[in-house]
Amino acid sequence: MFYPVRSITNQLFKAPKIPILKFVRYKPFPKLVTHIQGVSPPITDSYSLTKYKTPPLNFSQAVAALRAYSLVDKDEYVNLKLDLNIFDAKKRKQVVQILSSVIVFPNQFTEESSVFILCGDDEVETARKAGATGYLEERQFNKLESMKMEHDYYLATESVAGVIRVMRKVFRQKLPNRKKGSIVQADQLKEAVHRFLATTTLSFEKSKTEKTMALLDMDFGKLSFTDTMLLENLDEILEKLKEYKEPRLETFILKT
Repeated sequence: MFYPVRSITNQLFKAPKIPILKFVRYKPFPKLVTHIQGVSPPITDSYSLTKYKTPPLNFSQAVAALRAYSLVDKDEYVNLKLDLNIFDAKKRKQVVQILSSVIVFPNQFTEESSVFILCGDDEVETARKAGATGYLEERQFNKLESMKMEHDYYLATESVAGVIRVMRKVFRQKLPNRKKGSIVQADQLKEAVHRFLATTTLSFEKSKTEKTMALLDMDFGKLSFTDTMLLENLDEILEKLKEYKEPRLETFILKT
């Protein structure tokens, strides 16, 4: 038995119109798909990209097809895959930094993240009341080297930012920084914790086969969401990606 491989998107950042739903053999073509404009059922129950071409679909059509092909239930995740251009061909160098950022979806679909606070010795009470998963004051920072970085996000107050910065090897990608909003004043801890509890990490990695490309692969909702809810979450990803796009690059998204 073969299972369908799905990937959906719309015409993003002037990306070319290409087939965006990929199916392989699974079961008789669902009746619902025959009602989608431009999609007709195959002659037999066996079909693949090589023998049965799926036409480009708009966002609503693509989501409807995914619902029709749901293998388990209507609570499956909807996934977005993008190949991103990070290389300036004229200057022959990488111009887009491979970083991770945080994103808050308008419509949440994942469990709350775990947030850990690093604070000054005189800020313990504020950290305790902020609602984080845990906290550690400065006089106990020597414990950090033996701790597992198992929390999703680490926040630091401005008073200990300098101390935390020299511990880059301990935190690695989870190192608190101002750009992510994970270094804040002590009186802003509660607001920051609530924000990070609802966040999802958005990151793209450099392709192992193409040095000019980076890959983005992330979920942005569930099939049980309405089309509007899914589109709102997708728009949030695209808005965040605009922060990485270099003006000198004519095309940022190469393949969807």
